[in-house]
Amino acid sequence: MPSTWTQKLIPSCLTAAVASVALFPIQPAAAVPDILRDIGVGAGTNVVTGAVTRDGSAAGNAVGGAASGAAVNATRRATGARRNRNSTGGLARDAAVGAAANTVTGEITNNGSTVGNIVRGAATGVLINILD
Repeated sequence: MPSTWTQKLIPSCLTAAVASVALFPIQPAAAVPDILRDIGVGAGTNVVTGAVTRDGSAAGNAVGGAASGAAVNATRRATGARRNRNSTGGLARDAAVGAAANTVTGEITNNGSTVGNIVRGAATGVLINILD
């Protein structure tokens, strides 16, 4: 594994972990599977959309997707969207949060184009909204 790749991946993982902990207040044990599911959905969505658009590396896309999933999860918890299925603006909000988180992570990791990161993050937010 090239040293430049590890120099980008490890700080990105740490950044995503710190951000998810900072945005994710202490929740009951039942809430843990939700965030794990959203992180997995985000990573998977980003890897697939990155492969389709041929933008960014698979590992970088997975890290960005995981960060997007965690951010969307935290936002949904903070706004009560998980408890209140009738909340307004949920789809647009989740797409915007996913796009923002993936764009920031993509800039930190220098992974893919900015537009590609926005699209992948928005796709993650939309998919999490649909699955919920």
